[in-house]
Amino acid sequence: MKRSRKEQIKELLQKKESCRWDIAEIHSSDMDPDMKAIYLNDVQYSEYCIDQEIERLEEEEAMFPLKLMLAGFIVSVVLMCIYFYS
Repeated sequence: MKRSRKEQIKELLQKKESCRWDIAEIHSSDMDPDMKAIYLNDVQYSEYCIDQEIERLEEEEAMFPLKLMLAGFIVSVVLMCIYFYS
């Protein structure tokens, strides 16, 4: 079953919030600084990927009305051409 874009965005925002909590936990941990840097980099990259996916979904959602208007314009032009030449 296909989920709506808004549901996907909501789920991704929850994952992003989870990444922020992970970053806070990594900063406050007492692990080796090198391992801390590696884990922090992994979580930040994951957060970056989530941001990119959110932007892609928001762009698709914003472009839908424009695609619909383009289809309507093309149909109207074709119908006007058919009317003009008949």
